[in-house]
Amino acid sequence: MRRLLPLALLLGALAPLDAAAQSSQFGIRGLGYPNSAYSGRARAMGGASALFDPESGVNPASLAYLTEMTASFSLIGDRRVVEGTAGSGNVRNMRFPLFSIASPIRTLPLTFGVGVSTYLARDFSSSFRDTIDIRGVPTETIDTLSSVGGISDLHATVVWRIDPRTAVGTAIHAFSGVERITRVRYFQDTGYVSIQESAEVSAAGAGFDLGFIKRLSTRLSLAGVLRSDGHLTPRRDSITATEFPVDLPLSAAFGAQWRPGPHLTLAGQARWQGWGSADADLTGVGSTGANDTWEIGLGGELVRHLDRPARYPIRFGFRHLTLPFPLVAGGHPSETSASLGTGVTFSEGMGGLDASVEHVWRSEGSAFKERAWLFSLTATLRPNRRTR
Repeated sequence: MRRLLPLALLLGALAPLDAAAQSSQFGIRGLGYPNSAYSGRARAMGGASALFDPESGVNPASLAYLTEMTASFSLIGDRRVVEGTAGSGNVRNMRFPLFSIASPIRTLPLTFGVGVSTYLARDFSSSFRDTIDIRGVPTETIDTLSSVGGISDLHATVVWRIDPRTAVGTAIHAFSGVERITRVRYFQDTGYVSIQESAEVSAAGAGFDLGFIKRLSTRLSLAGVLRSDGHLTPRRDSITATEFPVDLPLSAAFGAQWRPGPHLTLAGQARWQGWGSADADLTGVGSTGANDTWEIGLGGELVRHLDRPARYPIRFGFRHLTLPFPLVAGGHPSETSASLGTGVTFSEGMGGLDASVEHVWRSEGSAFKERAWLFSLTATLRPNRRTR
């Protein structure tokens, strides 16, 4: 039985013929689909405002914008059409990728926060056909491979507000997660009974990042982040002999936010992640490897009422990025999205909701494609606020 589940298979080394109920087919043959820790507001703006958004988990220095204790929780639902070598199918998924709580220290120029986000999502169910030789007779088989789990990012952040225009922050990240995998083999010849086996893959690692925000004027602000995620150590069924390290990326991001007028804010962001450092580790266990990735996001927010800026602003954005884990060796998957959104506060600012809708296109060559609608919602609670 163990021969049916080598570690390479646990990393998704078999190409699926059909897939359903998964985060994305572009995470099956690597470590998973990488999540962007963006709030509903940042997603509506194409990720362009994420470096300045305290409810996103991208830039630790963004917590400097908080004036009271703030807790936020995000969820994302999506509907997708998935196209692969075996045809196409419809997929639906719901996930809860981000939670955080942070508060400034009244007597010190410091802000502390903790949070958890999805780092890599690896929920999927796929099937593939094969023909094996049993006692000299070719026998067709159908294998189903199901996975539930992924890697979470738990982080603790501290921010120093150097002056009203400058803030720097740092965060320590702990990566942890469990993936539960089940494989079932069915035989076309009903004289053979099906075979089922399961395995559990756990992984752990640690990293850190350093970020800043600098307000150059009342109209223009800059932000940046440098991050090192160290390495991840997967282990199957708690067996030490199955351990092997996988390098996680170094990354850098830079963004700008500009207010050309009182009603309009425009933002842009560029991010690079060095996922190529994991290529040798992954190809060594039978996967298709990993590529460095780039992301560019542009977006804006139009405030309708200056006396109530958080009441139903119009947000819009565009984002393009490359993905790290190809389905075919040498492939270069990518993703493009266009987004709209809005938000509202209530109970004298003690609570708020930010919503967005995204139309997403993912592809690798002409064989593998996804078209998706993503719906995100971020709920925010400020229990100490009494007046606007």
